[in-house]
Amino acid sequence: MGVGIEALFTSALGLQEPWSVEKVELDTARRRIDFELTCKATCLPCPHCQAAGQGVHDRLERK
Repeated sequence: MGVGIEALFTSALGLQEPWSVEKVELDTARRRIDFELTCKATCLPCPHCQAAGQGVHDRLERK
């Protein structure tokens, strides 16, 4: 049984639960790999002060 490409990129990027790569698209003509990340958490620590249990409020797509 092989490892899915999403799991491979999740590992290669060093992501841990609740983060993971959800979708990978290869565009050889443009020499580019696009991938989508997902976060299954509804609460995470604040990235600035580390206060626990902060609600996730920003799910904007970024490029």
